Amino acid sequence: MNYADYIIVFVFLGAMFWLGSIFYRWVGSSDDYYLAGRRLTPFILAAVLAATNVNLYSFVGQAGIAYREGISIIWQTWTGNMAMVVSGLFILPVFRRLRIRTIPEFLEMRYSKGVRTIVAALWVFRLSFWLGVVLYTAAVAATIISGLDSFTAWVLVFSVVVIIYTVLGGMWSVAFTDVIQFVFMLAGALILLPVAMHAAGWWPGLVSRLPADALALVKSGGAYNWKFILAIFLLGIEWACVDQGLLQRAFGAESARSVAKSLVLAGIITTPFALLWNLPGLAARILYPGLTNADTAVPMLIANLIPNVVLGVIVVGLLSSQLSTISGNLNGVATIFTSDIFENTLRRAADQKTVIRVARIVTVAAGLGMIFFAYWVPLL
Repeated sequence: MNYADYIIVFVFLGAMFWLGSIFYRWVGSSDDYYLAGRRLTPFILAAVLAATNVNLYSFVGQAGIAYREGISIIWQTWTGNMAMVVSGLFILPVFRRLRIRTIPEFLEMRYSKGVRTIVAALWVFRLSFWLGVVLYTAAVAATIISGLDSFTAWVLVFSVVVIIYTVLGGMWSVAFTDVIQFVFMLAGALILLPVAMHAAGWWPGLVSRLPADALALVKSGGAYNWKFILAIFLLGIEWACVDQGLLQRAFGAESARSVAKSLVLAGIITTPFALLWNLPGLAARILYPGLTNADTAVPMLIANLIPNVVLGVIVVGLLSSQLSTISGNLNGVATIFTSDIFENTLRRAADQKTVIRVARIVTVAAGLGMIFFAYWVPLL
């Protein structure tokens, strides 16, 4: 990256900070902070959910598996999309009609207050740790792509801006920055795909230079066969029906009908997107054979094939995919702790101003925990 690329990146971060911060004035109640006042329309929500569903794990992890094992890993995305459609048609409309904010809240209806509190505490830790993994992945990929070999610098780039605007505007900031980030993410991926495919000789080049099983959608043996597809679909059902990081957005839909439309539309939109990171992974296998760490495949493609200035746009797209994931999960941690533990157990008579203040404090704490876990991940 040169100075022009860094200017593009920091202008983007500044714009996201400004856009996210202006929604501070929109937060007048806890529902505004947690769920954007339950006023998200189907098309906005579909873009938000698609942005949440795609992050650097897709461009680094899945592309790395495609490099090593072949295109059959695409079923991880496709079965997840199927699960989103199932959840949107049959599960989420029920949750939306119940007007719940979190899955632990539903568990109290079904079981008991104790179950709600225990699950909430476990999920606060789980989401904070997951955010650390996400941040670690982003920082490692960014050091390869940018040439700026400072893990700490990239941790701060990925975390500080998103923590601040999520603290200020809650779900309003998350939703509207996600829509913008979705556009940049798509633009970056659409630039990378043809560049990588051209360098590898397009589809005929893949067919002629890769083993046949690398292009098989379903392998007859190995890990990525029909058993894998069935297993990952069942896990996808669990994810699409109870994962707070995903459902935090869906609970903000303006109606049960809206949430059904948005999940179905997000599942359809994301289906062809899987090619945007799997095909570059296959192209990298031709261009850079024998990589010891397959997760470096797409970062190497970007660093070596994308010219300056355009590189800045690609990095902005990758930043976008990551910021949307981080912001939604930070908001999810704040919602779970404040709604399921603070309001439900510690201080049931808290006024709205106190609740929002606690939610913002928890968002900051979750962000700091994310940074701590990002440094802990490579030590595990």
